[in-house]
Amino acid sequence: MARSGDAHQAEILINEVSQRPVLGTAVNNVVFPCVRAAIDLDRKKPAIAIDALQPAAPYDLGTDSGGVTAYYRGLAYLQLNSGKEAAAQFQKITDNRGVVAVDIYWPLARLGLARAYAIGGDVDKARTTYRAFLAQWKNADPDLRPLKEAKAEYAKLSGQ
Repeated sequence: MARSGDAHQAEILINEVSQRPVLGTAVNNVVFPCVRAAIDLDRKKPAIAIDALQPAAPYDLGTDSGGVTAYYRGLAYLQLNSGKEAAAQFQKITDNRGVVAVDIYWPLARLGLARAYAIGGDVDKARTTYRAFLAQWKNADPDLRPLKEAKAEYAKLSGQ
């Protein structure tokens, strides 16, 4: 809900669910931090999102996270215009394809990596990574927002 723009409703639900007893390590240390980070990202509070993800750091590449925690941390660093830090988070995911449980986060991490390189001023790496993302999504629905954004960002980098 938070990633789709309804942070208020996401916050109500997470507050309600977090009151339940014995939710376990995965929920408390991975799921809840990701939801809170998504809420903070929606509210344009990336530093708070990074703080919310601190309990999840040991689980970044574990089966409970599958890279999602690193993905949200990467998004937060992008919002902070911290290309180097964002790239490190997305690189964790792209370097560890086997642990990414939700397949969508792997290509989206590649897109995040391209954006991080662009923010950091490494235009050549950014272009190469955008091209890899676009090649991977060449048969995707052309109306998908990440694809449209990636094409526009790549064109801008390429001076088109």
